[in-house]
Amino acid sequence: MTTDKKLLIVYSNLGLGGIPVKIVDIVNKLGKQHANLAIHILLKKHKNFNLRSLIINPNITVSVFNSKNQNKSSLLFILWVWKFLLTYKPNTILTFISAYSLPILITKVLFFWTNPIMVVSEDSYTSTMINYMALPIIQRLGIRMLYPLASRIITPTRAINKDLKDSFSIPSEKIVTVPNWSRYALCPISKTKRACDIVYVGRIETIKNIPSMLNMLAMIIQKFNNRLSCYFVGEGSDVSRCSQFIKSNKLTKNIKIYPSTNDVSPYLYNAKILLFNPNRKLEGFPISILDAMSCGTIVLTKYFFGVSEVITNNKNGFIVNSDKDMKNRLLFIVKNYRSLLPIIKFAKKTVSNYNSLNNIQKYISCFDV
Repeated sequence: MTTDKKLLIVYSNLGLGGIPVKIVDIVNKLGKQHANLAIHILLKKHKNFNLRSLIINPNITVSVFNSKNQNKSSLLFILWVWKFLLTYKPNTILTFISAYSLPILITKVLFFWTNPIMVVSEDSYTSTMINYMALPIIQRLGIRMLYPLASRIITPTRAINKDLKDSFSIPSEKIVTVPNWSRYALCPISKTKRACDIVYVGRIETIKNIPSMLNMLAMIIQKFNNRLSCYFVGEGSDVSRCSQFIKSNKLTKNIKIYPSTNDVSPYLYNAKILLFNPNRKLEGFPISILDAMSCGTIVLTKYFFGVSEVITNNKNGFIVNSDKDMKNRLLFIVKNYRSLLPIIKFAKKTVSNYNSLNNIQKYISCFDV
């Protein structure tokens, strides 16, 4: 990508989640490499918590769509984006997941004369994720017909890469896999005492199986005579319900909920175990797992597509298949934590070798097509 050009990025928000983190890291890297590259970010939603303060690229402009008509907000957002495309005239467009990528790819047909480089970042396990999104049948058809029009499709895992080819017949030459990265991959592991036994970092919503984790923690805390300390770090629609559960089960001394933060490393450096209980059909590859491995926090996760590309079970982390297995494995880790220090070292080495900030450059190189 040369200088004196325009990049347009289209997504939902810069709030909590892996994609906002990637957007911030990408634009900051571009700011160092291409001082004259103008970047405009179009967002559909504004979040109270957002990562905009971490953007250090002076050539960034952020516009947030506002609509009073919620019933037509999606259609109006698409029209707003199209109008911007025609007036801004970007040379390259980067957009994320099908809900935002498909409207952009339609412009390849409708406004063919503009002919920008169109890059899709497909960060979720596509064939199952779209079942939880609006108009899944239309989205399936749209992916099959329009994704081949993209200049490049980037996936964080080989599992998502394979899913696009097998489920949607996307040509393999269109897709490249660039693993996610952790900002802490090359930072030394803190030697401070880990006062927190178990931590969860991410969205606090039902879709993340938070109630299941709380029930599990309540039983384990009881087994250890109320001596365990647990942190939940994040935001979401389930915060009040989780707070009520903690209060009603007299766990306020054991389980604390902390708000979202731009830097999760203090929580991870202070914790022994990261607990992650995802919906296996929806996850791409959570950056929180990579951050935990970077910070010396042992990862215990339920299986999801692509997790084995980073975690080798019992070697650099733990993968289980059910809530029962997770509970038993969590008990094992808490009881035997000191003997598991080699897992921490191997996890750190894995992320340093394969999930460092060097991957941002690999990601950006996909724009040169």
